[in-house]
Amino acid sequence: MHITRLRISGFRGIQEADIRLAEQSVLVGPNGCGKSTLIDAISLALGRMKMVRSLTEHDFTGSDPAAAARIKIIVTIAGFASDDPDQHDTWFRAERAVPKWLGKDGKEYAEAGADRKLCANVGFCARFDRDELEVVSVRYFHDDDDAIDPFNDDGGLVQVPPRLLNDLGFFVLPARRDWDAVASFNSDLFRRTVSNLAGIPADEILIQRDALRNPEVKIEASEKLAVLVTGLNERLARLAPNAPKFQLRVTAGDSEAVLQSLLPHYAGHGGPSLPAARHGAGLVSLQSLLLLLEVGRVRLAKGLPFILALEEPELHLSPGIHGRLVAEALATADQVICTTHSPDVARVFPATSALIVTNEVGHLAARPFLAQPLTNAASNNERKLYLQNRARVVSALMHSFVLIPEGRFDTEWLARFADVADPHTTHTSPFSAVFGVVPTENAAVAFTTERLTPLRSRIVAMVDGDAPGDGYVTTLKALTPPPSLVIQLPAGWTIEDVVRWMLDPGGAAALATLSAALPGFALASLDALRDLLKTSNNRGTNTVGLKEDVLAHDAIAGVLDGIPDCRARVVAFCEAFVSAAIGANNAQIIQDAARSTAAVKVVRFTP
Repeated sequence: MHITRLRISGFRGIQEADIRLAEQSVLVGPNGCGKSTLIDAISLALGRMKMVRSLTEHDFTGSDPAAAARIKIIVTIAGFASDDPDQHDTWFRAERAVPKWLGKDGKEYAEAGADRKLCANVGFCARFDRDELEVVSVRYFHDDDDAIDPFNDDGGLVQVPPRLLNDLGFFVLPARRDWDAVASFNSDLFRRTVSNLAGIPADEILIQRDALRNPEVKIEASEKLAVLVTGLNERLARLAPNAPKFQLRVTAGDSEAVLQSLLPHYAGHGGPSLPAARHGAGLVSLQSLLLLLEVGRVRLAKGLPFILALEEPELHLSPGIHGRLVAEALATADQVICTTHSPDVARVFPATSALIVTNEVGHLAARPFLAQPLTNAASNNERKLYLQNRARVVSALMHSFVLIPEGRFDTEWLARFADVADPHTTHTSPFSAVFGVVPTENAAVAFTTERLTPLRSRIVAMVDGDAPGDGYVTTLKALTPPPSLVIQLPAGWTIEDVVRWMLDPGGAAALATLSAALPGFALASLDALRDLLKTSNNRGTNTVGLKEDVLAHDAIAGVLDGIPDCRARVVAFCEAFVSAAIGANNAQIIQDAARSTAAVKVVRFTP
């Protein structure tokens, strides 16, 4: 079984959301867009109550709910073994779910039909009681009439039995996993998992209990405590006949106290056994996920469903195991719903399973990175965007603004500029904190922009100042939807002219340093260097250039970083781009009013 649809209204920063989930989905997007809120919403509707945090006024959109304000969450569940509700009476019978059928068009129908899959809707609704100053909530089987308020329904509301949700098997690895007792009997999840596997190890627990009740070494018998213990016992004897004897023990003496005292310890490489909390956050994070995977294996062995939500599974773990852990989760669970800020995690999922999350003034959307799998007829640009460069593209989409440059070497130069400028930026946020730069193939700026603008807002295109760049501006403006901003370099300039402008304050010193770093080239002037940077190697014509020479590019970046006046120009360039994106005034960004429209702002960087 799996979740196919999630509808939310009035919950935290989400005024409205209606998203579709695949059997495996990874949610990516900038910080604050609502990814964690989506997981919390599903938990409120389907999670075990012990794992759901209490709600307050702050969980209502606006944080000051009126009496009529409602948090409403509706989760659609599908994946039943058959599409006949009569064969699933635990879900569909009197006082249970209303049967619906999900069509290939994504719509829900009241009648069965060809290619329609049986589904059920579970709702969660909450209101703030302004008299009692508390949040009241209810889980119920939702029908298709959104006009009905569950708190005003006269006897028609059917609440969801907790046992049914336990059977559904929705589990969460939360981002807030800072406890060290998750793999202990203090955890309801751990205790139930142990019980489901083979039962509580009762005999061993009782042995531990008896050993603690009557330890071989009795602390109160120590000579160092003799005066104190003897005095206490004598006074007790005088005050009450048959007075008990004073003893010191490490637990309350019952089996439950022993269970509560058992905490996870780990020993490695012949070292001592240490509590999990002394091993660091990585082990706590890892044991939490591994425990959930064991829960999944137990449920699958019993033929029970297992839906796993992972919030940032990469937290506190080394990058080398990110992909492996998520791959194990995908192989174990009926459905995985994952949020992440790690491109390594995101690329484990198919491109069609990556959902780009955006939130525009409370209206949240989650759109698939790729709507349909690529076919053999896919173009080279499509293969590069969705397959070869997918991790870098998805990483760019996680930023506040997405910058799509005109070509591949623009992308590489921008990365070098950011490395130089970010530590010295003072007037704006650092370039890398604002922009995610898409690795655009040469001459594919319009193609890439056309594919990414439907996924999210704040798409910025950067084009050259030459005639082809002018043509791209026209093409980009005609896209539906277009990018919100187009930044054009100075008239006639390409990115290599920008590099030459940045090097100019360094003069002869910069040129001498670069000549020494590039002994195979006679660098008579910075103009000559710029021309070499624009020239590609061509064996057929014996042409030698520096356009693709990453070592030369690194050397130039080192010079830019090492000469303060050059570095100041790099900072100015990056700050100008950030200012253009956020709408701040900057003397080096001039709006082209003649070419700007209501939908697209066209500006030019001016050195």
